[in-house]
Amino acid sequence: MTNKTFNSSISKSEIKLEKVAQETISDIAFAANSSSILAATSWDGTFKVWHFDEKLSNCSQIYEWKDPKRQKSSLLRVTFRNDKDVAYVSNIHGEIYKINPEEKCEVIGQHLGPVFGLKYLPSKNVIVSASSDRNLCMWDDRVKGLIAKMELPSKAIYADANHDSVVLALNGDKVGIVNLTAFPKITCEEMNADCKSQLTSIAISSDGSSFIAGSFTGALAFGDIKTKKITERKQIHQKNTSPTIGSNRVAMTMEKKCALSAGSDGRVAFINMETGKVNEKEIIKGATHISAIAASSKYPLYALASGYDWSRGGQYALENGMGQVEMVLCKVNSTDF
Repeated sequence: MTNKTFNSSISKSEIKLEKVAQETISDIAFAANSSSILAATSWDGTFKVWHFDEKLSNCSQIYEWKDPKRQKSSLLRVTFRNDKDVAYVSNIHGEIYKINPEEKCEVIGQHLGPVFGLKYLPSKNVIVSASSDRNLCMWDDRVKGLIAKMELPSKAIYADANHDSVVLALNGDKVGIVNLTAFPKITCEEMNADCKSQLTSIAISSDGSSFIAGSFTGALAFGDIKTKKITERKQIHQKNTSPTIGSNRVAMTMEKKCALSAGSDGRVAFINMETGKVNEKEIIKGATHISAIAASSKYPLYALASGYDWSRGGQYALENGMGQVEMVLCKVNSTDF
């Protein structure tokens, strides 16, 4: 890894990160421990880490890594361990890397297809991965081995994990819920999200009781993990537009009642799940597409990135404008929800 330090431009409620990536940012994650660490993966194959002041007075890039063996290997997902600032990233070749600034980076797991779901689960001290190869795997980097594996009903598009559950966005309009209370014996229960299109992402609430799923049509499904039922479906982003405005990525804030949905029109929807209120805002001026969004579990902060809309195919991105690759760290305001 290389070390870089710089000061970013500052405003009262947000801070823009500099030199984030040359290609679309594929994922964003906050470190789960008390440190003020934020990381992002990109389709250009880079993994970058920043340290920020929780008051947003400055933000400095502290690490940058790229696999020297795969110069053109797009990175897809990133997650952190809870006990220290060790990260795990996945790529389109199915590899899962452990990245520790104090040690040599190494591959700890391998799928046969791109890994679109990656999450460290502290309750089991394992890294959960889900891939287009239709497998859900659990890895223990302490013994450098696979400790559990199961075949999924269909390809995994996205995954989140918290407490004793893994929730997946599966190929089509399907949600999969994996209960880990009987771990290492695991099964997946599938349900129809009824969003009428491909699901794009999944996020679990901080207490592990509920989830939210986004879709290409901009419809969101809200579900209860214990009952394994969809409790509500809501059209968040505009429906009767051409092209349809989708929900590219969803996130849950540190407060259970609040959710975020990143739109393919460059706008973010702030959703109060108790009152049903939806407030849409343009965070990055002129953005045509929000490619990633994440909320901190420690601070009232969220981060988002704008870039190319590869989710609808390369031809769409070329015909409708590539968009500027930018990344912003923002405070959650009381008026947002």
